[in-house]
Amino acid sequence: MSHYDGEIFQTLLQRDGLGSNIVVDILTAAYGSVWIATEGGATRYRPVTSPPKVRITDVVTDEHHGSVQALSIPSTLLAIHFEARSFKTHPANMQFVYRLRGHDETWHSTREHFVEYDGLDFGQYTFELRAIDRDLTYSTEAATVSIDVHPPYDQWALVGLVIVALAFAGVSGVYARRRRRDDLAAEILPSPVNWRRRCRRRARCTCASCRKNTRTCPAMTCAVSVCRRRRWGAIAFSTFRCARDHWGCVSPMQRVTPCRLQFPSSSFLAPCRPKSIIRARS
Repeated sequence: MSHYDGEIFQTLLQRDGLGSNIVVDILTAAYGSVWIATEGGATRYRPVTSPPKVRITDVVTDEHHGSVQALSIPSTLLAIHFEARSFKTHPANMQFVYRLRGHDETWHSTREHFVEYDGLDFGQYTFELRAIDRDLTYSTEAATVSIDVHPPYDQWALVGLVIVALAFAGVSGVYARRRRRDDLAAEILPSPVNWRRRCRRRARCTCASCRKNTRTCPAMTCAVSVCRRRRWGAIAFSTFRCARDHWGCVSPMQRVTPCRLQFPSSSFLAPCRPKSIIRARS
């Protein structure tokens, strides 16, 4: 005789107490009892409402982990063994429903005492299991085990090495850009202290009156040094902005004699825009 609760079929046989496996008639009695007429006689069947106990006996990957509630493993192959106990149901007649949350939310049924998973993605899962006896009574509490599947440790080492390499490359790139920016700023706005050191033999300011030579920087910014005169005091030209693709610049600034710029090569000449001109006279 088979009975069904909408999800699970369970079967009663002669080994469970029936007079015969050939059923002639079935009669429902009071208090949920059922009379079953068979070729071997009549049998009164009274369902038991005591739920079975279920537990997980072993979790197997590349080794046996035993009965655990939480486990972290580097393997994507997993086998879970379990069992249930009931006073009136033979272990061979037990059924189980299970699911692996995080992988499949659907409940599945089986008569086997183990389930296997292969090819699990890295992540966290929860295995849930319930037992069903011959009277279709479910376990009140599900047996659970939390499983964390992570990459093997050699892959962790490789990932860590890649992260360190990327971090080093990023820091090196930032440092190189900052250094390049500082060098460019030093070329664009040279310090007066370093004019002689950086720009030697680039240009020469010749003062006809005082016969005095001073070196200036003809880089992307024209910083014209002070040409001193004994009579007129000092004539100072502030920073002149030049085109970035030229090393030198020559006036379209207001020509103030007796000072003039002389460059070693005409290929270094480029126009300048004066930002300001300061003349100091004594």
